[in-house]
Amino acid sequence: RLILATTPPTDTARLTSLATICYLQARRQWLPYAQATLRYARQPGADTRTLRETATYVRYFGKEAGPAQQQQALRVTAELLRLLVQREKTADNLLLQAYTLQQLRQNAAAAAVAREAATLARQAGESDEEAQTLLVKLLADHPSPKKK
Repeated sequence: RLILATTPPTDTARLTSLATICYLQARRQWLPYAQATLRYARQPGADTRTLRETATYVRYFGKEAGPAQQQQALRVTAELLRLLVQREKTADNLLLQAYTLQQLRQNAAAAAVAREAATLARQAGESDEEAQTLLVKLLADHPSPKKK
């Protein structure tokens, strides 16, 4: 809503996209919400806050739509997060990406992203505890094959 309030009225495509995103979020229609945000993310000047917010909502509430729609919404969100990380590579964004990949059962990819999130957190002088905890869980769920 803040972004809607600060967007110039001449930017109708952006305003329409943001209004659609807000509407779908309020209706808890997670797959169309993620799809609308992905379309918005591909527009010039898309703000990273909206992208991150959508990924967070789908992560926590996507299961309301049932397993099949949740997985579809998560796949769209994974693409959304790829765009977000390209624009703003932070430990928090990478961690959100790792959690999304975990929900998609892509644990090897999630572990690689969690490692990168931990590294970035340490480099920024922040705690890497959450990334390390996720990494331990991912490795415990799917240990790498032992060499003979």
